[in-house]
Amino acid sequence: QRKVAQLQTQLEKKKSDHSNAKAELTKMKAKESEMDLKAENDARLHESMLAEKDTQIFAIQRDLNNKTQAMKAKEAELEKLREKLEETESEIVSLEAMSKVVGAEKEKQQALFESTLSDHFAKHGDLQGEHDNVRA
Repeated sequence: QRKVAQLQTQLEKKKSDHSNAKAELTKMKAKESEMDLKAENDARLHESMLAEKDTQIFAIQRDLNNKTQAMKAKEAELEKLREKLEETESEIVSLEAMSKVVGAEKEKQQALFESTLSDHFAKHGDLQGEHDNVRA
């Protein structure tokens, strides 16, 4: 009878240990399930954040490309304006040189005209004097 009681106690202990192990296993499975769900949620969140960042990077790259193209267009426009400015400056230098040549030619023609006019009046005065002498 003592042996039966001892076996009975061992059986009860085994049942209790089994029950405790089963409860612990159930808790661990629940915790594992919870951790799996959290890992899935974290993975989805991470993928979502990556997709959002990829979208932002794409938008930034597109914006950069657009601004780079606009800058290149402005640089080309600026280069054309520089070339036009250089042409205009060259024309101004050429016109200033022509103006000096024309001014010098004008002064030369003015001096020649005044000299010719002076000679003409001097000759006219001489002729007038001869004419007066011939009349007298």
